[in-house]
This record gives sequence, C-alpha cells and structure tokens, in this order.
Amino acid sequence: MTAHYQNLRKHRVSIPFHYYSVTTSTLDRNCYFSDFNNARVLINTLKAIEDIKTRTICFVVMPDHLHWLFQ
Repeated sequence: MTAHYQNLRKHRVSIPFHYYSVTTSTLDRNCYFSDFNNARVLINTLKAIEDIKTRTICFVVMPDHLHWLFQ
C-alpha cells in the first residue's frame, strides 16, 4: 500500500485565530516521552513555538504521542 499523505492536505486551509487540534505520535510509537528530559524538551519546544505563531490552549504529553489544542 502506498501512502498518499499529500492527499490528506488537499483543500485544507489555515485560518488565523481558529482553533486546531493536533495529535501526533513518535516514530514506530516508541515511548520517548516516558523519559522526563525528553518530555521537557518537547514542552519547551511547544512553549517556544507559542511565542512565535500560536497560542496554546492545552496539551497532553503521553509516552508515545502528543495531543495539542492551539489557536
């Protein structure tokens, strides 16, 4: 089976000040964020992104994935 990820993005738009929910997982669902330092790097990255372009509403860091709600 061939993945066509670019097809998932067709006709999508980003609208300023709208709310977006993103869930993403680690490669092969490895539990990288079970390690405190790895989780802290992710959280600091989310905070750095917020200063640039987004406003984080909330996020949940799980051992192998992230849920992020932002505006």
